[in-house]
Amino acid sequence: MTATDPRLVDCDVHCVPSISQLSPFLSDVWRDHFEATKYAGPVPVPLTYPAWNPVTRTAPEQLTLDAIRDHALGPASAAVLVCYYGIESFTHPYLASDLATAVNRWLQAEWLDREPRLRASAVLTPQHVEFAVDEIERIAPDPRFVQLLLPARSPAGFGNQRYWPLLRAAARHRLPVAITFGGGTGTPPTPVGWLSSYYEEYNTAILNFQSHILSLVMSGIFQECPDLRIVCTEGGWTWLPGFLWRMDAEWKAFHREVPWVQERPSTYVRRHFRFTTQPFDAPASELHLSQLLEQIGSENILMYGSDYPHRYAHDNEELLAAVSPTHARRIRWENACELYASRSQLELGSMAATAAEP
Repeated sequence: MTATDPRLVDCDVHCVPSISQLSPFLSDVWRDHFEATKYAGPVPVPLTYPAWNPVTRTAPEQLTLDAIRDHALGPASAAVLVCYYGIESFTHPYLASDLATAVNRWLQAEWLDREPRLRASAVLTPQHVEFAVDEIERIAPDPRFVQLLLPARSPAGFGNQRYWPLLRAAARHRLPVAITFGGGTGTPPTPVGWLSSYYEEYNTAILNFQSHILSLVMSGIFQECPDLRIVCTEGGWTWLPGFLWRMDAEWKAFHREVPWVQERPSTYVRRHFRFTTQPFDAPASELHLSQLLEQIGSENILMYGSDYPHRYAHDNEELLAAVSPTHARRIRWENACELYASRSQLELGSMAATAAEP
């Protein structure tokens, strides 16, 4: 790969509908209900991405198809849409499932049908697993849905057996499960309950991701579903080396409690998990960043993610400059193409490779 290589798969590009945009895709019952009650949309969306926050600020004009074409797509690139809509906050099972279906139909009609360089993450109802499985079966025939989307904040780790029907369905259809920042389940975001500010919650968000990783690895789901893959988006990754070391060290002492975990926990993470690159807390020097990447122990684990339109102090180019050309190529597009290959029939890879040819 050269510095001018245009190949890129951006695995974390945001879009979000208004309730009026979803209206044509809702059933008559819930469309009438929303019109009668003047419903404006789920509360967790502005709480997760408050408009006043300079990092997470999401102006509506930034999330149009034309804006994403201009900022996140090139002739040799593709992008995966991540549409967080707070579906997990609804206790009404039929309302929640109808909203999830409406969001996915909106993604198909307004984004995927209009732009062949886009792929999407399907929105589900993790609080109503049986309806989530129904939605997986419904969207699975469309290869443009390349993964499933769950919020990081949840009432239990995703390795909990309540989620196994969902995970089995994901593995059966070769759909990775993406865990993204946020969530509106009404449960506290940390083990010590509610914090005092958004700043505190934002800084402790990695606890949710670490908990899900540990839950999934120790549950035994990967023994039953060896093809299951998990993508962590918007949760960072520079904390991985210490976390992997701790998992391995404690497993040696407590492995009798989880006898089905036959390999080091870090081995499961490197095999089954992928992480998008933004945000990352870059060390002060390129040398230290290179050492951190070496400690992760795999060139396959990171996938390029801009987290557009959110903004961070450190750019992805800092990361790409600190790795070898081969590693940079894997981060930019190869890891994503390999992960999503069975869903997109290699279209992401062939699209990028064909456009890059002289």
